[in-house]
Amino acid sequence: MEKNERIKQYSDDNNIVPKGFLPVYVGKDIVMRFVIDASVLNHPLFAELLEASVQEFGYENQGALRIPCDVFFFERILHLINSRHPSLSICHE
Repeated sequence: MEKNERIKQYSDDNNIVPKGFLPVYVGKDIVMRFVIDASVLNHPLFAELLEASVQEFGYENQGALRIPCDVFFFERILHLINSRHPSLSICHE
């Protein structure tokens, strides 16, 4: 699968979520919906985003996963995760 196929951005009226992907709502004031490859959930950088979500919304949050960070920051994190840049190898040790 190509890198650009691993991150998909959909409009709010398109509820299609392919197998192996999940919807994530990102942002504080303006929220955007992303459909991401579920494999990124295992990455330590994404774990930090999940921790921010827990701090903001708690474990009892109902509904889709929500990440309370800037959309541009989220896109950069996904780009870094998907690039498999050697400098990120320390995250897996």
